[in-house]
Amino acid sequence: MHPALRFALPFLLLGAGLLGFCPTARAQTTIQVDVGRGPVTVYVPSSYDPAERTPLLVLLHAILFDGNIQEAYFKLRPEAEARGILYAYPDGTVDPTGTRFWNATDACCDFYGSGVDDEGYVLNLIDAIERVLNVDPRRVWLAGHSNGGFLAHRLICAAGERFAALGNLAGPTWKDPANCPATDAVSVLHVHGTIDPVVLYAGGFYVGMPPYPGAQYTTDWWGTFNGCDPVDKSAPWMDLSSLVIGKETQVWQWKNGRGGTGVELWKMHLAQHSPVFNSNFAPRFMDWFEDHPRAGVGTGFCESHVNSSGRPARMDAEGSASVSAADLTLRAVALPPGVTGGFFHGEERDATPFGQGVRCVEGGSLRRLLLAEADGTGTARYALTVGAPGFLAGTTHHFQFLFRDGVGSLPGMTDGLSITFLP
Repeated sequence: MHPALRFALPFLLLGAGLLGFCPTARAQTTIQVDVGRGPVTVYVPSSYDPAERTPLLVLLHAILFDGNIQEAYFKLRPEAEARGILYAYPDGTVDPTGTRFWNATDACCDFYGSGVDDEGYVLNLIDAIERVLNVDPRRVWLAGHSNGGFLAHRLICAAGERFAALGNLAGPTWKDPANCPATDAVSVLHVHGTIDPVVLYAGGFYVGMPPYPGAQYTTDWWGTFNGCDPVDKSAPWMDLSSLVIGKETQVWQWKNGRGGTGVELWKMHLAQHSPVFNSNFAPRFMDWFEDHPRAGVGTGFCESHVNSSGRPARMDAEGSASVSAADLTLRAVALPPGVTGGFFHGEERDATPFGQGVRCVEGGSLRRLLLAEADGTGTARYALTVGAPGFLAGTTHHFQFLFRDGVGSLPGMTDGLSITFLP
């Protein structure tokens, strides 16, 4: 690791946050996925149903930590089990000094210039999890600490369409907005101690590296980018620290962003880089994720099998289910780019094997809509004419997309999407 931090960080990270912490109880079942760096354990809640979309949380550790140490500190596994959330905490690579790290922003923490592609690794890992488990694309969340938080910001800048929300401790975004090619609004929670000596609350730099911004810059930037209202500082304070008496955490909120997104800063007064959290932290942290899914219309159901894109195709919709608004667009995502297929709908759900997937929609009046072609990102769209016969307020329809994945292949199928139309 960086020479200036080599001797300070073990005390600042471990002494401040991990003394007396123990691994959490193991209630979930597990699977292993490997995308080239060895197996990563995914914890599957006991409530998991392969036919139902299930949220996924990926935790990215701080420098000097690994995934196991980070989980022992945050204690999120019991919460993931209780809430029915898939959960993984992978490991970064090791630098020449034996320090485990992530190559995140230009400020942190590829101090030896390895150039390792951790952005690609995490995205590939999520792809691999989606290939074997029914992941809800509207509830894929990133959590991070310090170096892991820096990487989480890099990920939502580069691939924001893949994530609903980021929650992190002491991991700011890029200092130069030009390095963040974000297009999609993503909800962001930033937790930071005001006397953090490792990642300074007001921003700073490590010797030989570009600067990083402060906590308030990070949340202000995302609040503005997401189109949120001006900051609201009226929320009640919280008690998250075992070392500070009373309610030490001030809550700043940027609300009503694009797509229902929000941004929050949890400003922990008199807390350091790794606060000794009390029992309030993990449930409050997980509450925040559950309160911030990615916006969408309808409810997903049924299963989808992996296609040649390497991912299972999913149904989604944007706009609203309002008949009077007439702004609903169906989407099929994670298709092979350029593939042609068709949306269809019916009044009943089904789960019958068909072609290379499952037919999720049934009904005596099964209808096909017009053909649509997937663009270069693997997304096909269809602007639905609501208010026409059949699409009336109070009625529920189930939608699916059928496509041919390669010449001479059997039909491929997305999962299903149920929409109840409103006035």
